[in-house]
Order: sequence, then C-alpha cells, then structure tokens
Amino acid sequence: MKKIFPLLFLLLLASCAKESPASASVKTSSQEESVSPSSSQLENKEKEVDVFVFMGQSNMAGRGDKEKATPCPEGHGYEFRAISDPNKLYDLEEPFGVNENNSHINDGTKKTGSLVSSFCEAYYQIRNVPIIGVSASQGGTSSTQWQPGGGMVEEAASRLSDCLDYLYSLDDLSIAHIEMVWLQGENDAGNAVGYETYKNNLQNIVDVMKDAGVEHCFTIQIGPYMASESQEKHDLYEIFHQNQIRMAEEMEDIDLCSIKLSGVPESMMHDKNHFYQEAYNIVGLDAGANVAKYLEEGAMPELVPFQEEEAS
Repeated sequence: MKKIFPLLFLLLLASCAKESPASASVKTSSQEESVSPSSSQLENKEKEVDVFVFMGQSNMAGRGDKEKATPCPEGHGYEFRAISDPNKLYDLEEPFGVNENNSHINDGTKKTGSLVSSFCEAYYQIRNVPIIGVSASQGGTSSTQWQPGGGMVEEAASRLSDCLDYLYSLDDLSIAHIEMVWLQGENDAGNAVGYETYKNNLQNIVDVMKDAGVEHCFTIQIGPYMASESQEKHDLYEIFHQNQIRMAEEMEDIDLCSIKLSGVPESMMHDKNHFYQEAYNIVGLDAGANVAKYLEEGAMPELVPFQEEEAS
C-alpha cells in the first residue's frame, strides 16, 4: 500500500449551503472558526484524507470530559459538521459532534468528551493521513432503532454523503478510504438480545452504509456493566462481549478493532455503564492505531485487552 502524506490544504466554500434544522448549539473554545491552513503548510504536501463516520450510542457519543481528552493537533484531523455547518471543515476537537442534532439523530447536549480525538490522533501517527470525521451517534439507542426504515441509519448515510459531496467539491483532494466505526450494544446486551438477531441487525446497518460508500465496519467492544450495580446485567454484558468477538470472526464486512473497553475497572466508570475520559482516551488510541495498521498492512493486528497498569 502506498504511503500517504499529511493533508494540509486550502478549504474552499461549497457552492451552495445545505439548510439544516434548528437545534441547540453548544460552543467550545475554537469551534467558531473554520480551518484555513497557511500556504507554508501546503508546500509539497499531498492532499489526501480518509473519511470516517462514527456511529453508535452513548459511549461513542462520549460521556467524558473534553478538557482531559487526547488532543488532535491542527492538521491531524477534521470534523465535517453535516447539520450545524456543512460548508466548511473544522479542526477536530472534543466534544466531537456536540451540535450535530436533528429529528433523526439527537443527543441533545449530552456529548461531553469522547474517544474520537484520541482515535484520530493515533491513526494519524501511523498512517500520516488526517481523518475527516462525521458524527452520527445518540445515547440509549438499540440496534432495532438503527434498522433501515427507522430514520437513524438513513441519517448517518446522508451525513456521510453530504461530507463526501463537499470534499469532492474541493480542488486537488483525494479520498483514500471511507470507513465506519461502530460502538453500540449496551442497550441490546442489557435486554438480552440474541446473537442472530443482533448479527442480522448489524448487517442491515452496514449494508446501508456500504451503499453510501463505506468500505468496512470497525467495531469497538462495549464496556462492562458495573457488577456492584447489577450482577445480572454485568453477566449479560459479558455474553455480549463474546458475541461481538464471534460476529467479527463470522461477518465479512466487520472487524473488531479494540477490546480494551470491556476490561476497564469500575474505578474508571462514573456510572453503571459510562466512563471517565481516561478510559475513552485509552480505547480511542488503541482502536485508532489498530485500524490504521489494518489499512496499512491488510490485516488487523492482535488485539490486546485492557492492562491493569493502564489505570492511573
């Protein structure tokens, strides 16, 4: 596979703006300004990017702390805001996707810090290619809610398509890969959804996204349910962990890219199934590096579980 060099390119305004529905807007320190790299940054650089849509429920949306998130430096990753401002790119920062709400996917103002910035930074360090990230996540959702005809997966596909249309409108830009990252299943695990049902649901979701241009689905194993809160739910989550490994082995379009979250201790959890930012950072760095290696080498590296020394 050929080596890709960093993206550093001049951003052009799209010829027409997409009308987006009104929604609550949460501003962070640098979310006011679009990306505008200098001419010196552009010199002798190939303008290639990879596009990723980040999909799932609350642990993909992120319930951490943006101030403690792994930074993704300028030029290492960007966000395409399909709903709040689809006419430019923004430097990628947390909380990723906080304003990307409409009637189909709406997480309100609950996004506080996710694994996306760490994923993109780890990915860049290996591939030397920035990710253009698209947010499509909402807490509490089941795989049934994501089924074709329900509006959510169609919305994710639409956001991805809008991103691709915008990028194709830019001069001298090459899109090397179009991928999806899926972190979802807590709802299904807690409700004891069976293996075949979930497998079929996930395949339906991936099929829609492939029609929109996605090449492959990378899944992140869900975390634990606090045993101190409910041993029954904890055990159901562990069954789901094994089902996720089996699905990745059996499904052609899906690869598991991180198993670390399932081993995170309760000391890194702030409620029954959500995590402090440190855990999101660890998982994002692991998943991003593994996906980058997969695309570079054509095979997923051996996945390493959470290590006790990773807990601070």
